[in-house]
Amino acid sequence: MLSYLPCEAWGTTFKIAIVGPWSCDPMYSKALPDLAARLAMSRINKDPDLNKGYWYDYALINEDCSSSKALARFSELEGYGSAFLGPANPGYCTAAALLTKNWNKGILSWACLNADMDEGMYPTFLRPLPLSSRVLFSVLRFFRWAHVGIITAENDMWEATGHELAASLRALGLPVGVVVTMEKEKEGPRQALKTIRETDRVR
Repeated sequence: MLSYLPCEAWGTTFKIAIVGPWSCDPMYSKALPDLAARLAMSRINKDPDLNKGYWYDYALINEDCSSSKALARFSELEGYGSAFLGPANPGYCTAAALLTKNWNKGILSWACLNADMDEGMYPTFLRPLPLSSRVLFSVLRFFRWAHVGIITAENDMWEATGHELAASLRALGLPVGVVVTMEKEKEGPRQALKTIRETDRVR
């Protein structure tokens, strides 16, 4: 009798939408996301302790390096997956979590730096790793580096990351003196260093 059941009765496909700047950012483009996702899904689907009767699949979604464009794109992704891994840009992470709350879909992001996201306003949000700013805060506190500055690349996503990291560290009690964008031209590093040196008490 079981052999005549349709394929759908044997297991439900659970699709994960993996969102990241896979084509616009040089660092993320080297991550081989398609290969990594394929290997991960293969291992999950072969492990009965992990798959629990589901068949896992994925959709790779390219995220724009501009925060506003990335958010506009994310707002169109409701039907792309049962859950979302990402975004990689913390600049619109809270907005993405609110969208997935409205869609009643899970969202796991390592890049969300808002410490308050673990509370009730974002019920479908889950942090797959410890809050990175809290880990960094522990390291800085261990070495007693109380006054820090943050230098970011000249890119909307990395600038947003720098400002979100600064806000997160300040919320934890660390006085971040300055967030500097290092421009790409020859004088960029020199100008960034000059700004850091002119900022009061940056160690």
